[in-house]
Amino acid sequence: MKTKLSAARIAMESQIPCLIVDGKKRNALELALCSPLTAGTLFVPADMRLPARKKWLIFCARPKGRVCVDDGAKNALLAGKSLLSVGVVDLSGNFSCGDIVEIIDKRSLSFARGKVNFSAEDLNKIKGKQKMKEVIHRDNLVVNR
Repeated sequence: MKTKLSAARIAMESQIPCLIVDGKKRNALELALCSPLTAGTLFVPADMRLPARKKWLIFCARPKGRVCVDDGAKNALLAGKSLLSVGVVDLSGNFSCGDIVEIIDKRSLSFARGKVNFSAEDLNKIKGKQKMKEVIHRDNLVVNR
């Protein structure tokens, strides 16, 4: 079921409606085509369209590490801002500049992915510092909705 829901999510983000039906039921395909509202679970795409790069970030890219951020940074990211070094609390993994990382909050809940501007080693040196270094630019970041 997890795979079906993942496929439905990808379809919706691509602006394609998706219907999940019980394939073991007799005439399932015919029912789906004739009365989709009662044949199974219908997923309707949201109005928001993601650029191809952001679709790749969220659905295809494999994160090389994790960056934990404070609540202020999380709120800024949810508002469409870039991630600055001052908001980074911790990190894990061995990633390089340009790699994709998963962004988590202090409760270890994943809420975004992005392409980092620093290696793990360099980010470890500047995390939490008041010098406002841009860790992930907002154009290279996508929030899980």
